Order: sequence, then C-alpha cells, then structure tokens
Amino acid sequence: MKEKLSHGLVEGITFTKNSKSDMFHNLKLLMQQGKLKIPDYIQNPDTRCKKLFYQLLSIQQVFKGDSEIPNIRHEEGGHDDVVCALALACLFWRVGRPKSRGYHLGGGRI
Repeated sequence: MKEKLSHGLVEGITFTKNSKSDMFHNLKLLMQQGKLKIPDYIQNPDTRCKKLFYQLLSIQQVFKGDSEIPNIRHEEGGHDDVVCALALACLFWRVGRPKSRGYHLGGGRI
C-alpha cells in the first residue's frame, strides 16, 4: 500500500521525540504568526472545535536532564489525537519552507 501512495504527494512520518517536538514547534510558530486560526468553540458549538481546544490546552513540554528537545505529551487521562492530526497537516505549511508546491484535494498539481 505504501508504494501506491508514494508518488511524491504522501510522506510517511514516524512519531519520535524529535519529530513530535518539531511538529509541535511548527504548529506553535504558525499560531504565533497568525497563519493558523483556531476556531472559537464558544461561538462554534461543534464538538470537534471543543475537542481541539481542550487538547491544545492539555499539551505539555517536559524537559528531562540536559536535553534541549522536550517530550511532548498530554495531561494524564487526556488525548492528543486531534492536535497531532493538526500538527501533521501543518507540516505542509512548515515555517521557512519554500512556497512552490501547490496541490488540490484530487492530488494533482495546480
């Protein structure tokens, strides 16, 4: 199946301490720069917006020892699936990445 998806449009990623830290750092930068807007779950009562909001609040950076790379985790009993999906999607718009790529949902170049 992987071979069918690897036409340059789909890239696999393994969640490691480094990759997750990088993904969440990029997500944070996009939010700080105003390039990513999170919907207000009070004005938009959709349960997905509320879930995203609370998962964002539960994300923690934990530094152990002398490591400069934090462990990214969520509060005990919490979840991070929606936030991780958002962070993965935001890799397409990685801060500092050239803007020469353009794709639509059908997979072809635009």
